[in-house]
Amino acid sequence: MASPFTPDTVPLPASPLKDDAMSPAADDRLRDEVRLLGGLLGEVIRAEGGQDLYDRIEAVRQASVAYHRDPASTDASRLEALLAELSLDDAVGLAHGFAAFSLLANVAEDRAGKRRAQE
Repeated sequence: MASPFTPDTVPLPASPLKDDAMSPAADDRLRDEVRLLGGLLGEVIRAEGGQDLYDRIEAVRQASVAYHRDPASTDASRLEALLAELSLDDAVGLAHGFAAFSLLANVAEDRAGKRRAQE
């Protein structure tokens, strides 16, 4: 099973400045870093929280991505059901996982910004 937060098409975080466009190579490098960090996070979640928690987080992530990409054709009830089924401990683990991923993506984006500034 793929690691959480590392689909083949990881969406890039929005650039803080609309005029601050990245080159395709920089886009690819940022996407690769986000995938790497997401994969490492997935390994930590498995090691610390277990495969079951990892699988729950991954299911919620996939349902969230599907809904975000096309809310008109994606049934939100699947996402709602997945969230409703979470135990309190799993909900905390899910929140920690998504928060950690957000922080890691921000680190990758900061690094990309520093590389752009040095060019």
